[in-house]
Amino acid sequence: MDRVLRNKILVVGTGVLDFVRGVFKSCQLDFPQKLVDDELKKSNGSHSGIRIPWKITTKYYVASVDFWLDEMASDVDHKEVIKGYTDPDNGVGQVVDAFVYVFHKDNVKSFEGVKDWISFLDKYEPSIRLCAALPFKEEKKQDFEDIEEWCLDHQFEYVDMDEKTVEPLDKGGWDLAVDILQTNLWDGMKEHKSSHDKDDEQAADEELLRELQMLKLENERDQGEADMPSQSEINEMQKLLFNDLDKEDGLDKAFETMQALREQGKDLPDEERRKLAAKVALSFAAQLGV
Repeated sequence: MDRVLRNKILVVGTGVLDFVRGVFKSCQLDFPQKLVDDELKKSNGSHSGIRIPWKITTKYYVASVDFWLDEMASDVDHKEVIKGYTDPDNGVGQVVDAFVYVFHKDNVKSFEGVKDWISFLDKYEPSIRLCAALPFKEEKKQDFEDIEEWCLDHQFEYVDMDEKTVEPLDKGGWDLAVDILQTNLWDGMKEHKSSHDKDDEQAADEELLRELQMLKLENERDQGEADMPSQSEINEMQKLLFNDLDKEDGLDKAFETMQALREQGKDLPDEERRKLAAKVALSFAAQLGV
């Protein structure tokens, strides 16, 4: 008997369809509205039970996953629904590897429902726990610190869909939610191999230049606030990033190293992070003669 793939994303709460639409928009993919309309006809307008396929394509892998939606209406006994999901006989828990709880910031009480799902999550342990706070309908300020702390205490990634990032290399809102889902090692994923033809090389060069542009923007904005790296530090960074560039996978290694440096920078104090960004940006400029 074939092993069951854990490649489902269970999306529950209020506004589940809005969440998935936002994911497709962030990925610049056409949302399968006809498929959803057909599903809604079958379910008499209910958003519960809708399945939406999503082909994740990154620079490194391709994976076919499904969003499983369940809009938790106010007139439904949530605990009974969750009890059904937790029952091993229905097989849901065995295939879900990402759990997304969606609530509206305009209705903070809608967040409370996530707490009832802990028994399901503890039993099946999906790799991703994501809590998505949908935007306010009208711009306002409100403190969600208690919700963020609860999410942290219960291994949830909290994503505020209203969040706008200041740093070019940071992600927030829908882009951050997509990034979290794409970092998972999905069952059935396949390596995204490059054919090394002209189009691939051009696309890689364009991506490299975009990365450089963002790094330069950050460096130019911060250079008055941080100590600039020395020439020897720039040369050392250039060697780290581009020493293997002539090899077949040299460009991929450069991207991987840069991604690792980004992650490293997140844990550094602001001044050190800015200096690291400056070293990377200036080493790119030196390499490309920009």
